[in-house]
Amino acid sequence: MRRLLSVAVALFAITTSQAQSLEDWLEKAEKVVKDAVEVVDEYVAPPVKEAVKEAAKVVDEYVVPPVKEAVKDAAKDVKKYITEDMELPQLAKRQPVVESSWLEIPTQREDGYYADAEVVTVMSGEERNYTFYYDFDTYTSLWVAYPLEARHMGSCERPKGWDYNPYLSVSDQVNLCSRSYADDYSRGHLIPNASRNGNRDMQLQTFYVTNSVPQVQDGFNGGIWQRLEAGLQSVAESERIYIVTGVAFEKMGEERDVVYTMARDDVKRVPVPKYFYKVALKVAYDDAGEVCDAQSVGFWFENRSYKGGFVEHTQSVDTIEEWTGFDFFPNLPDDVEVRAETNANWNKFTSF
Repeated sequence: MRRLLSVAVALFAITTSQAQSLEDWLEKAEKVVKDAVEVVDEYVAPPVKEAVKEAAKVVDEYVVPPVKEAVKDAAKDVKKYITEDMELPQLAKRQPVVESSWLEIPTQREDGYYADAEVVTVMSGEERNYTFYYDFDTYTSLWVAYPLEARHMGSCERPKGWDYNPYLSVSDQVNLCSRSYADDYSRGHLIPNASRNGNRDMQLQTFYVTNSVPQVQDGFNGGIWQRLEAGLQSVAESERIYIVTGVAFEKMGEERDVVYTMARDDVKRVPVPKYFYKVALKVAYDDAGEVCDAQSVGFWFENRSYKGGFVEHTQSVDTIEEWTGFDFFPNLPDDVEVRAETNANWNKFTSF
């Protein structure tokens, strides 16, 4: 059979070289292809044909369906980011929705470990819910920024499960929908459920898996961290405050030594944050509606169990900026930002 195929290939070369026109070339090429098909059909043994048929069945049964599903998912992703005034080449990079009026939005980092991170804003209808800075390499939201006031808090029943974030491809997220992480880490909210349970849609958006990080439960997520969240919610009952919650795998200048875990229903490796932090901001406005003064405070924790109160772990925003490399509250007037970010006293913050 190989000999006959070789003859067919040689014949093809000869005929094409003798072609005087495109039509002549096509005619001769078609004849050679037909001859080659006849040769294959005549000399291929029946068992081989049967094997090919069986292989085709396997491909059709086990390969085609998942490929079709993958194509459907990709189509959904494309459709999600296309608007009437967008063209397909723009989809390579999602455009973050960030406005200068959002006082709590930190700066981004594109150095080192953060080269593959993007800012994404979650909208509830026409209203912004929160903004997060997502690192695709580690499947981690490095920070989540959001305003908090009385209307955000209420009594909506806690959802029973989690869901994928529709702003991102499922393949870029960890499956935490039904179960948590391995190694007894909890699904630690970055923007808390209780900070959005006054609006059902906003609350459900806090249960996107991108709003979760591996967090020690006993004595931390279910203890001092929860009390800190409640403390900030209490302040927000009487006025709007601005909060950034984030994680870090090392302080600036420290060597990164990461411990990994996995979700119980996924094979992706997820780094366990070494540190958790919150920074909070209150502002005052002049008669023209411009920010004229502000006060802030920060909190810094290791990802471990604690005893005692959260007030013992205050830090200035300036200090947390040094440790994380992020610039918090950059949309404040410069002189106001400088004054506000030196405070590390909880009482000064609450009484402002």
